[in-house]
Amino acid sequence: MNPLTRLTWTASFLLTVTVALPATAVTLAADETTAACFCMSLAEACESCQAVEEAHQTGSEPFFATTPVRLTSPEQYSRAGEAYFSPDRKWIIFQAVPVDEETGDSPIYAMYVAALVYDADGNPTGLEPAIRLSAPGSANTCGWFHPTLPGVVLYGSTITTPKTDDNASYQRDNSRYSWEFPREMEIVSQTVSEIVNREVTNGSLREQLLARQDLDRPVPIFSRDGYDAEGSWSPCGRFILYTHVKPGKDDGDLYMYDIAKDTHTPLITEPGYDGGPFFSPDGTRICYRSDRELDDLLQLFVADLAFGPDGSPTGIARETRLTDDGHVNWAPFFHYPSGEYLLYATSNISHRNYEVFAIPANTRADGGLPMPVRVTEAAGFDGLPVFCPAGELVMWTGQRDTPDATGRRSSQLYLARTAMDIPPDLKLDTPGASTPSESSAPIADAFASATPETRAFAEHTTILASPFMQGRFPGTIGIERAEAYIADHFESLGLGPAFGRGSDGTYFQTFDFALRSDDQDDGEEATTIDARNVAAILKGRGELASRYIVIGAHHDHLGYGEHGSLEEEAEGQLHEGADDNASGTAGVLLAAELLTRRYAELPPSADARSIIFTTFSAEELGLNGSRFFVENSPRPIDQVDLMINFDMIGRVTGDRVSITGSGTSVPLADLVTDASSRSPLNVEQPPGLTARSDHAAFYDAEVPVLFFTITPFHSDYHTPMDESWKLNRRGGAMIAGLAADVAANAAQQFDEFAFTEIEGYEQRTGPSRGDMRVRFGVMPGNYNDTEPGIDIERVSRGGSAESGGVLKGDRLMEWNGTTIMSVGHWMELMGEHEPGDVVTVTVTRDGEQVDLPVTLQAAGG
Repeated sequence: MNPLTRLTWTASFLLTVTVALPATAVTLAADETTAACFCMSLAEACESCQAVEEAHQTGSEPFFATTPVRLTSPEQYSRAGEAYFSPDRKWIIFQAVPVDEETGDSPIYAMYVAALVYDADGNPTGLEPAIRLSAPGSANTCGWFHPTLPGVVLYGSTITTPKTDDNASYQRDNSRYSWEFPREMEIVSQTVSEIVNREVTNGSLREQLLARQDLDRPVPIFSRDGYDAEGSWSPCGRFILYTHVKPGKDDGDLYMYDIAKDTHTPLITEPGYDGGPFFSPDGTRICYRSDRELDDLLQLFVADLAFGPDGSPTGIARETRLTDDGHVNWAPFFHYPSGEYLLYATSNISHRNYEVFAIPANTRADGGLPMPVRVTEAAGFDGLPVFCPAGELVMWTGQRDTPDATGRRSSQLYLARTAMDIPPDLKLDTPGASTPSESSAPIADAFASATPETRAFAEHTTILASPFMQGRFPGTIGIERAEAYIADHFESLGLGPAFGRGSDGTYFQTFDFALRSDDQDDGEEATTIDARNVAAILKGRGELASRYIVIGAHHDHLGYGEHGSLEEEAEGQLHEGADDNASGTAGVLLAAELLTRRYAELPPSADARSIIFTTFSAEELGLNGSRFFVENSPRPIDQVDLMINFDMIGRVTGDRVSITGSGTSVPLADLVTDASSRSPLNVEQPPGLTARSDHAAFYDAEVPVLFFTITPFHSDYHTPMDESWKLNRRGGAMIAGLAADVAANAAQQFDEFAFTEIEGYEQRTGPSRGDMRVRFGVMPGNYNDTEPGIDIERVSRGGSAESGGVLKGDRLMEWNGTTIMSVGHWMELMGEHEPGDVVTVTVTRDGEQVDLPVTLQAAGG
């Protein structure tokens, strides 16, 4: 990754080099007598390189939509480079040598962050004054922004002045170019207070960030003996990909650090320096460069990661070589957000005139190497290219200024807008190109045909289920962070607040509810918890604008398992709630994006209902948020024609989705059938309708409802194992898209959505989960079952059911002789009991009925 890492390459020039351009091909002829080129280590260019350089002083660069802007100045920095964007593209982190600290052939780089300056049209024009992160005298390299924590960065640093007598290094013969591997170099994190104070509007989040140990100072993330640098966080923030050089060696290897487990996994340990690694946008692949042949000619590689059952990378599932030529190819970086091609620097044109090229991120269908495409064309070095997360900006290190009196060009940072998302010559689906093979990892499988919607769904679920959200239990800082994230996304889409009017408008609806802890007696006063619903509104059109559709999901979960966990002895363990219900919340956010875009494309004369997008709190403890929303609706509840609810849509198997409720209004059946015909999903429509999720409050208010969920359920429900890496992002995104399609068509229907009671509705008259005194310790297999009895999908270890002999696969039929009609009916029966009561449950097992005495444990016990 570092621009001076082993730059003195022995390179045999090809006699004829053909370079593919977006529209044309150019053939460059080199001196036929030149067998090798060492001019990078010489004061003057060899005749061959000089001729090539002079022939290509300037040229068109169709990859860019705007003229490149120089971000840094040679008056301030003698050299600057290797810069990376923050996730919101407002800031960059880069390394540079201040003019007054220039030392000549062995520069020591300092680390900086700076805010980008944009003009009124959103085009970058420069940088605000930079903020220095590293101490004078320390050696620094390779910065990166945390994917979800604003203002938190990492970089390689010696922190203090490195020793010079104990450093391994690389130097080619008598070359004036060298790069040392300081043994003291560690990957450090640092929280930049100025970024936090400027960018973080959520007070609790700002407080947490400003209390970090690494505030405005570098702190090692881990410590290993030897050189550790070239690091970057994974898109989820859990893993760090980096290069490690053992003490006294110059052979770098690639490692993955698991922050949660504090473990280091070797990924690439082949002979030769392996470095410059980056994750693909979806976190399932890595790119890097390697001196695999030990001939100083770096080549490009990508690799599919292999994942273990807990979601941790265990190694490389498949390595793919992209280049194999007589040139130096290095500093690869995936295109964002597609991951379909790489930008990189190469000596393909001249060892005195490195240029940026692009190359597909896989081999051709016939197994051949992919064809590169030239991106930059200017005199002087161009390299270290990177995309911003949205892909519309490219930043790189260039030497485009006029040489000084000594003939030296200063390396500075440049930036330009891209002209296209994916140049045609780089698409993997063009003739002669291949698509990635199926990976052994669940995440890789989910991203095999990733779309922008899939990646958006993945981003939302990863963030909402991250440890930073603390399991999203009501009344905690973690859920406040999640609510701020949801509201910020609504605002970014241009959606107005749903609560209040004008200057009093807000995205938040505050309410409170009573929570009784498991060890409280009936006479003790319950704890009052403050909670918030979040909602935004997409304004309708014409005659239908005063009618509404609500699309919602609950955003809360179980925190650290104190209430509602089905895993014995799980209290104190983080319950991420990735499927339940980060996935449903992500569905609301994605549907909001899709429908906002769809409404923008409606003709001016169109009529369409307004849509309220909302996420509810405190669902897990008794549907508190949705009940309060309906009773205090931001728009008259009798003007709401349809409510669509997402609950657990992330663990799709067999492309199956369950949609219930189409019988609650006559037009819904046709709308669901029509949208399903255009969806790749297998839509199942069970006849029942559970009352155990947020649509129940709307149904009880006689609002037609549609409930989207997975089928069947999984055994990780309400346990710490409900983790984000297990989600089927593709499937979840397709469910959100299907629901958005239904909503878009319903929004323009002039037919009345008259409410109809549905046969088989599970009446919910029993106690809520938060009020339940006992726990049975099973997970039902299907909440929408209309037949008597309950399929047992999971039996919790050590729970009442397991102790009484209940098994997974049993069907629970009777409770003390009373036939169980539904999950809601069973909850009512349980609500009549106290801890210690013994009940006789009847199950069907292998076609026979079995009676089992079960001693009921206290809820949470």
